[in-house]
Amino acid sequence: MPISLSPNPNMDYKAPQSHVDEEEVSSLLLRPLERFIFAAGDPACAMEELCKLEDPPAQCGRVFGMGEPTYTCRDCALDPTVVMCLDCFNSSEHKRHRYKMSTSYGGGYCDCGDVEAFSSHPHCSVHARGLAGRREGDAGAGEGAGLLSKVPADIQVA
Repeated sequence: MPISLSPNPNMDYKAPQSHVDEEEVSSLLLRPLERFIFAAGDPACAMEELCKLEDPPAQCGRVFGMGEPTYTCRDCALDPTVVMCLDCFNSSEHKRHRYKMSTSYGGGYCDCGDVEAFSSHPHCSVHARGLAGRREGDAGAGEGAGLLSKVPADIQVA
């Protein structure tokens, strides 16, 4: 453990992180760790390249803020609590169905991609692409298996 993170006799035990210098922790611990993990160069560039490899997720899961519009398909949703965000709704078959628009009180999430929430058309066109990418990966290996196959073999840890 770096000495800057270690407890010391003069520290305020009611605020145990108050003696920690964030810049020192970053320079002594986090940046060297990033350079170790991304040995091929700049960590920011490496993360950007990894993000380009990722397909969209098969489920949305967007958390709604207070006042955001939500949409419930009256034809396909299996119960009235099943909702979609505006982006997923506009990219789905449900916009051609009977639907109800509501306003979120905050804290709920978009059910797009949840096959147990809809009787048909559980994915919008964006999240259906994520499902297709998952099918192309290793079958049965779990979520992210397709992404792992895209990471260079010399840095994979399975």
